[in-house]
Amino acid sequence: MYFNDDAAGEGVANKGSVTSTSIDLTAAEAPLFLEFESFFTDGDYNADETAMIHISVDEGETWELLYDVPGAGDWTSFVVNMDAHVGQTIWLTFEYDDGGGWNYGWCFDDVVLADQPLNTPAREFALTTSGAEYVSRGAIGQEYFVSGLVFNQGYETIQSFDVEVTSNGNITTESFTDLEIKFFDAYKYTLSQSITITEGVTRYDVAIKNVNGDPADDSATANNDRTFSINGIEVTEGKAVVIEEGTGTWCGWCPRGTIFLDEMSKRFGDHFVGIAVHNSDPMQVGSYNSAIENFDQFLGFPSVILQRNRVLDPDGIENPSIQVMEDVVVASLKTTATFDETTRAFSPTIEVTIMEDMTADHNISVVLTEDGVIGTDGAWGQTNYYSGGSEGNMGGFEFLGGKVTNDFLTYDHVARALIGGWAGQGEVVTGDLIAGDVISHTFADFVINEDYNTDNMHVVAIITDSDNEVVDARSVKFSEAIGEVTSVDNVYNNSLEEVFPNPAFDHVNIAMGLPETASINATLYTNLGEKVNTLNFGKQVGNTYLRYDVGNVNPGIYYLHIQIDNKLVTKKVTIAN
Repeated sequence: MYFNDDAAGEGVANKGSVTSTSIDLTAAEAPLFLEFESFFTDGDYNADETAMIHISVDEGETWELLYDVPGAGDWTSFVVNMDAHVGQTIWLTFEYDDGGGWNYGWCFDDVVLADQPLNTPAREFALTTSGAEYVSRGAIGQEYFVSGLVFNQGYETIQSFDVEVTSNGNITTESFTDLEIKFFDAYKYTLSQSITITEGVTRYDVAIKNVNGDPADDSATANNDRTFSINGIEVTEGKAVVIEEGTGTWCGWCPRGTIFLDEMSKRFGDHFVGIAVHNSDPMQVGSYNSAIENFDQFLGFPSVILQRNRVLDPDGIENPSIQVMEDVVVASLKTTATFDETTRAFSPTIEVTIMEDMTADHNISVVLTEDGVIGTDGAWGQTNYYSGGSEGNMGGFEFLGGKVTNDFLTYDHVARALIGGWAGQGEVVTGDLIAGDVISHTFADFVINEDYNTDNMHVVAIITDSDNEVVDARSVKFSEAIGEVTSVDNVYNNSLEEVFPNPAFDHVNIAMGLPETASINATLYTNLGEKVNTLNFGKQVGNTYLRYDVGNVNPGIYYLHIQIDNKLVTKKVTIAN
């Protein structure tokens, strides 16, 4: 049976239903399952396309929703538990509605009621690690959290599972309990223990184990584990790359941008400034979207603009982004701001410290971004052409439906405001400037929409040259900008000197100048990421030298992680005792 909405054409409201005769379950016993084959895209092209199964127990006088059919990219078996209807006589209605838009339609076949599904195993599950397999490198010292999806493809509900991570012969396991992952449902997991990225290539094998307390494998083990590597590299302290992505909830290929922006952010932290500029959806900022669409050689959605000087597909951003992150800092940016919680008036001040001699005028602008953005109506669901896997894997989107809801996707890096405009504020950084010059500019009040959650926002300062190409940028949390959280960069001010002597024999000295009091501790790691020891130096202020003893440490290459309040600085140390 099928409903062909594509053939109906644009402007034709198309809906219909097929109702069964009575189905006598009075002699049936639990367990009882309804199984059927379905081909439903759930494309939601300009309208909310739905495929639903309703049930009646009173000869069709009243109907209740039995199952809201998810979208999938191909023919898929679905299973609905019918135990609650054992002993009844029921009627089923299979209903399609295009929502008034020009959509796709729905096909279903092979409808069966049985005590055991014919085409669906009891235990079958899959694990992903989001975008970990698509990016190879990361910044030394960055704390990386493994995350992904667990997808249930069996009719047995998943109530618990373990995630096991193996690296360099070491195994760590984290348990997830008190769950209810039903058939064709998924669960987003994030491991609580981070990985500290170290120099060189480290391999990680991640696997799902012990599902529902049963160590037995499922019916298809190929998708029970994932392997990825992180090649730790040095990037320039204080240097960041700006990636502005053209995206939209209507864009079925845009999950690709989500995966790559999220993974680069996880691996490079504040060195990677990803900005998701939405088009024709509830998150659109009109002037920002227009600038993206009108950018020279913009390729369509999804595309990313790197440093405002070239256009790339999201899957091509790693190498050119790293080239920027390894470059020198030309202008160091510091952001402070005022915010009136009553009026929601926000006024940022950008202080520009010239690090290298500059000529010609430069402009500055501020972008506000927000993470964790969600909405409930149909326009917020992310169209997903990777559903079903026929277009290849994409960080778990292949296991999700044709329309991904906020149960599995919250929108991060969302552009909320472009202060100063696309071209930026001019007549601020002007004329010939030499290293050490400092220029400051305060922007006029900008009223932040009351629906935006400032707890999840970042303030991105950008300086551009006369061609409007990005020279430097810096992203800070909103709370840091307005002074609710002390900025470690304000305390530290990039004044940490090189650790010396290096190579070291019995100790190293850490020289720093701290204009304000900060808590200091230092941890030494091997080049395999194994912790040697930690020294807590307590509260420090002013110009000081801290001694870190290494006389009992074996010779080799190490990494000294120096924590200054919530700022982490990593220094490579050679020990030659």
